[in-house]
Amino acid sequence: MDKSILKKAIIEKGIEKQASLIEDFRLRIEEMKSSEELLGETQFDAQQASFNEEINERADLLQGQLNFVEEEMNLLNRLNVDAPLHNSVHMGSVVVTDQRTFFVSVSLEEFEANGEKVFGISTKAPIYQNMVGKGIGDSFEFNGKPYKILDIY
Repeated sequence: MDKSILKKAIIEKGIEKQASLIEDFRLRIEEMKSSEELLGETQFDAQQASFNEEINERADLLQGQLNFVEEEMNLLNRLNVDAPLHNSVHMGSVVVTDQRTFFVSVSLEEFEANGEKVFGISTKAPIYQNMVGKGIGDSFEFNGKPYKILDIY
């Protein structure tokens, strides 16, 4: 398959996966807020106030996580699907190794694009630090496991 087409599919699936994660966070925050409102209408005691405070704290934590995944979505959206293919590992690279295929972008975990299993990693991930700047045929190690780069695009 044409590498440009596959890379475009990987970027699109990554964006789709991130959008799903964002929607999940938004739904969870909304559910928390609505449960607090419903309970607030029926009970007015110290225990309820404590419960409401706990829900607010959890919602704030989720909001922080939502902000983070939205920032990551902005990074994904800035990737140029029509950019020339890469010959060394950096942001936006698809890195095919003898162990697995990585998409250097944001932390997406594993997903599938055009039948290929791809693992999205951030440039802040320790494994990225071991592969950045390397080219086809180069090797690197992570957690004692050797990887050989077979292709980059």
